[in-house]
Amino acid sequence: KIVILKEEAHLSVKEQKASVLLHYTKRTIDKSMARIISENPDYQITYQCEINSIVLHIKAK
Repeated sequence: KIVILKEEAHLSVKEQKASVLLHYTKRTIDKSMARIISENPDYQITYQCEINSIVLHIKAK
């Protein structure tokens, strides 16, 4: 979704949402998301863990 925001910035696309089916522990997801967030300082990334999925909200700053 971050790639989409970068590629479509000229179209004024500033926000992406996604639900992803996952089979990882919350600890693993939190660790991965911390890395993704730190590697993308130009984006506000929030996420919520659900049962077997993660809901992402990514917004250009």
